[in-house]
Amino acid sequence: MINSIFLRGIVHKKDDKKYIMDYETHIKNCDYVFKMNSLETEDEPHRLSILNLRQTIIAAQWAKISYQLRRYQRQQVAEIKDDPYHFWTKTSNHRMICMAVMQGYFDKEKISPEMLGKDLGYARSTVNKLLKEGREEGLLITKDNCPYKPSQDTIDGFIFYTNESMNMEAMVRLAAGVIRLNTGAFQEDIDQIHEPNRTALNI
Repeated sequence: MINSIFLRGIVHKKDDKKYIMDYETHIKNCDYVFKMNSLETEDEPHRLSILNLRQTIIAAQWAKISYQLRRYQRQQVAEIKDDPYHFWTKTSNHRMICMAVMQGYFDKEKISPEMLGKDLGYARSTVNKLLKEGREEGLLITKDNCPYKPSQDTIDGFIFYTNESMNMEAMVRLAAGVIRLNTGAFQEDIDQIHEPNRTALNI
């Protein structure tokens, strides 16, 4: 069974059936691309339909990658016990504190238990405990007057395992689709309306 797209032609084959993009279709698509570069939005219903579909696809991809990522994390905990980085994979709290440490590292910011507790909604005692254990494991070091900078094992492990998880097919698909059509395509933002009980967060 053939399930592929051949760009030369442009002939689409699926289930042994052919879907040929004829000249008229190409011209219509070209006209639409031209309109996308315009500030005019006379075709806003069409644009909104595309945007709604894209957002639904992205949401579906996010659900899939979140599920697959959790499976990956469970497998990771079981299989990397000989790696010092294993400490950061034990629980969701360990992972989140590691994320916070790495963000501070990449942003060259000094972090504190108080700051992490407030930002992440954790009790200060929980944050203190994990940071203390991280130092005891040699995964955190003191640098630039901050006792919570990542060590070589933390930095290298975080980069290695993050990139490994990013290679999952679902993650690649999500990354490819996450750019919304009103960013870099439509010159004019689309007035998209959701249910009134939705609350937009300024992130």
